[in-house]
Amino acid sequence: SLQYAFHRRFGCGPMQWLRQQRLDKAHAMLQTRQAGSIAAVAQACGYLLQSSFSRDYRNRFGVTPSQTWRA
Repeated sequence: SLQYAFHRRFGCGPMQWLRQQRLDKAHAMLQTRQAGSIAAVAQACGYLLQSSFSRDYRNRFGVTPSQTWRA
């Protein structure tokens, strides 16, 4: 199955991989301040709710989006 092959190649399922890609993009945007706000970054990366974005971002990087923005 596609999901099995995907997991074998990337070590995670397709949705997890997509979430990781979105968060990596958000991380880069926050570091370079490519958007006017954290909410704009979340929206540009496909998140409708900033709370979901913040939760996923912290789980992936160990810091909040605002901590990355300020650094």
